[in-house]
Amino acid sequence: MISKILLERSKFIRDNKFINLVLDDDLLFFIMFFVENYCDEICADFVQKGTGRPRYPIERMLCLILYSYCKKIFSPVLIESNCVTNIPYMIIMNGLMPSSRSISRYRKLLGCYYKVILSKTLQLALDLNLTDFDHVAIDGTIIKAYNSSYNVIRKSDVNRLLKILENDNYDQELIKKLKKPARDLLEDKMKLDQKIDFLYHIKEELRKSGQKTCPLYDTEARWMLNKKGKKELSYNLQSAVDYTSKLILAVHVSNKASDHYQLPPTLVKAINNSPVPLNKISADTGYHNEISMSILEKYELDGYIVNRKQAKENKKKYNPNPFHKDNMIEIEGTNAFLCFNNELLFFKYKYIVKNNAKKEDTDPYEIKRIYNNPEACYMCPYKKLCFTDSHVHRQITEYGSEYSQQMKYKLETKEGKEEYQKRGKTVEAPFGTLKQQYHINQLPFINKQNVENIINLYSIAYNLNRIFEIIHIDLDENNEYQTFKKEKIKEYKTIP
Repeated sequence: MISKILLERSKFIRDNKFINLVLDDDLLFFIMFFVENYCDEICADFVQKGTGRPRYPIERMLCLILYSYCKKIFSPVLIESNCVTNIPYMIIMNGLMPSSRSISRYRKLLGCYYKVILSKTLQLALDLNLTDFDHVAIDGTIIKAYNSSYNVIRKSDVNRLLKILENDNYDQELIKKLKKPARDLLEDKMKLDQKIDFLYHIKEELRKSGQKTCPLYDTEARWMLNKKGKKELSYNLQSAVDYTSKLILAVHVSNKASDHYQLPPTLVKAINNSPVPLNKISADTGYHNEISMSILEKYELDGYIVNRKQAKENKKKYNPNPFHKDNMIEIEGTNAFLCFNNELLFFKYKYIVKNNAKKEDTDPYEIKRIYNNPEACYMCPYKKLCFTDSHVHRQITEYGSEYSQQMKYKLETKEGKEEYQKRGKTVEAPFGTLKQQYHINQLPFINKQNVENIINLYSIAYNLNRIFEIIHIDLDENNEYQTFKKEKIKEYKTIP
């Protein structure tokens, strides 16, 4: 009975009068072109697991998911409905009718491949001569986690629950002191050993985060400030975006509230995904630290990351104190600072200080560079205003390696400033699109890896839409795609 229905539907969608309805839907053929020509190795690597009914063809399921997401249809229920009523979806599935559960399951199984598929979209853009990936900008934004702000457990309640579950002779007053989320966890049908393991997991997450509460539903989420200045459970989404094409090279989801140490993992993913070696990398002052400098120097990249002083100058937020270090002019070539009294503070020495902080992802060391001129300070009429009585002369301390020093001088030039200004025009557009059109602030997924997988899928859809938008202006130049489309239309029309 099922095979008869599929045969009738297959004949239905191959009828010439129905295929004519989708001849103008270039996006359909563009997605099919991409899957067949760039994702064949990925589909071959997709191994069937378990037993049961024959699986749906992975090429068609991948094409179905990508086409739906490019059309901004994310619900498996709506995708299932379109497979029944929408001609393009019927053509993709060739008459097959996957259920919403099957679509959701395939979407999850393909999660580990989305990063590779994202890199294939970049190869497609390179083959179409849309960009050379010369300048890549990195930035971050806060996205809301799928956990209620009220469904959290306190550290004190974790200790009380462990005392209750691990000791039969506990005081009944302990239960009365528990907050509602902790009491709900105590009354949960979960096995005793599972509850204890889960509580120790929460205890470890509280230790890592240093926060007072941990979300029960998504334990990897952290309290962060959103753009409205309100604290909510969130993730920190990092992305690397190409300046020329505005394509997303890579995404990285972190549960660190600051961008300070997020450049290395994001940059490594962008390097691995890019079909060509990267050249210029730009980021704002939040990424300015020795770990970022070392990764840029390791891969021999041309970095553009402003320091704190340069960021203030760009925003025209000058320090009103004329004796402040930010108002001293650093003279390139002389390796000295010009003070308020027109005296030079010369470079004296540098030394390395190890960072003994036990926090994760901190700089392993700090390079300090010392500038002073005791002779000039001794006779200076402004010395009481420039430094306190506890000091005998003014001393300037600069931080950073030789690479960061060269970057600082480079960003003082006109060419360096123009190159850095490209950053603001690059990263904001994809973030705005992902938030407004793809609703990444409302993702119904938990755990950091699952969130990153689904955002990779959104990034694939964004890239494909972006590439299609660029080439759709002049499709005649893309002979390979046009040939593929004509062959597909001919194939559908000639099948009886």
